[in-house]
Amino acid sequence: MKNKLLVALAFLGLGTPVIAQSSDSAETKNHLGIIASPSLDKLFESNRSLPVGLIYKRQVKENQAWRLTTTGQYNQYSEPLNHSGDLMHRRDHSDFSGKVALGYEWQQKLNNRFQFYYGADAGFGYQKNSENTEFEEYYDTWQNEYIIILNNRETSQRTLTYFLKPLVGLQFKISQKLYLATETSLNLQHSRHEMNYYHSRFFSDGSPDTYANDSYKSRVTSVWCQPLSNIQLVYKF
Repeated sequence: MKNKLLVALAFLGLGTPVIAQSSDSAETKNHLGIIASPSLDKLFESNRSLPVGLIYKRQVKENQAWRLTTTGQYNQYSEPLNHSGDLMHRRDHSDFSGKVALGYEWQQKLNNRFQFYYGADAGFGYQKNSENTEFEEYYDTWQNEYIIILNNRETSQRTLTYFLKPLVGLQFKISQKLYLATETSLNLQHSRHEMNYYHSRFFSDGSPDTYANDSYKSRVTSVWCQPLSNIQLVYKF
């Protein structure tokens, strides 16, 4: 009886690491994190915004994973501006942009802290911004009378983008469940752009002076490299 008990304990002792290893592997199949996309050309501008979003990875093999990324930003502000020759009453501006991408990556462990990976994302983005400006202009006539001209300018733009983005990244392990990552990407992008412009001028008594209404569409294909495409803070579970 004693021998049977020892054999059972030895079997459980050998089996425990296997069970733990399998459980740990299952726990780290999912990666969910916050992703930020800094713009280096606007790094030192005031009132800058940073597109942020989420990244999810599903580990399908020990060194391979599917990835889903969503990023976006929204800005809205009003500001009074003064210029010589005219007085700016109001300037309203709003800007929205968002991107969704699906991709795949291959991973290569460098050491206990660092991991290199490469892959590609494909997806689409949408951007819309509008601006409404109202201001007054003062004119001095030859009779020394002032004429007030009321101006209203409205501009709206929409852009739909499709992109393919090969990428390489470096991952730094903070703990067993948490890591930082940064990526460099090559962007192949095709955009469809539409712009509408309206400008009206009225005298102070409400009678119209002039107005203009215009719109145009364009398509642009571009390729460029982003040395710092994004920064990620990711939790594994």
